[in-house]
Amino acid sequence: MKYIYVIFALLITGTSFSQIKTSNLTPPKKKVVDSIKYDSLENFIGDKVSRYVGQEFYAIGCPIENRNRHFKGFSWNNPKDRFQKEYYYPSLLYPYSTYDSLVGKYFKVLSVVKKEDLDDDSELIKSLNTNFYIQLANKSGTDTLYYEYDAKGNEHGSNFPFIVVGYFEKTRKSVIGKTYIYHNEVFDRHYKDLNNGEDVNPINLTKWKCIDYTIDEKTFKETLVIKNEKGNVIAITEWEYILR
Repeated sequence: MKYIYVIFALLITGTSFSQIKTSNLTPPKKKVVDSIKYDSLENFIGDKVSRYVGQEFYAIGCPIENRNRHFKGFSWNNPKDRFQKEYYYPSLLYPYSTYDSLVGKYFKVLSVVKKEDLDDDSELIKSLNTNFYIQLANKSGTDTLYYEYDAKGNEHGSNFPFIVVGYFEKTRKSVIGKTYIYHNEVFDRHYKDLNNGEDVNPINLTKWKCIDYTIDEKTFKETLVIKNEKGNVIAITEWEYILR
């Protein structure tokens, strides 16, 4: 009878034991949300940065003399871990990424986070001259990066080292096949014919048809390839000389 009592007591003790429950109660970082979708009409969109989410970025290059200081503001994994990958953020004194580590690569925009929502105590993070971080996924690898985005920039977004693929494709579709009027009454401009290398001086108010839209590999500017009735083909980046 004693043995039965002991076994019964053990069973009662075992069934009355409660497990400890653990939970992750840390709120997620606040993401910037914008109900309006990116319309692909502009490459740099200032403080409407959240509309980039879901878009694809192409890391555009620059002339050789500027390459050592072209890509700035990239950090590995998240802004707190900015020293973990030297080629994305070499040092505090030299905050420029290695040119070849980024140029020509495609990134998908995963999210946009406001700087003040990072809840980071680092003086380095607080001192950054930017309003947002754009989270990027390298489409040709497994890297996840953060890019410091300055929403103010300037009217052309010259500090923005990306071409938005959607913007490029929409612009290309809208210009190819259109006829433009070359307008330049002040400057005597000369171009090289892309067919034979001969010098071409476009006559004011002559018609040119756009046959291609691309990025010039020397200047890295958006470029129209246009053709006149004589068959001359030139590349022009001075869009102000074109009347649509």
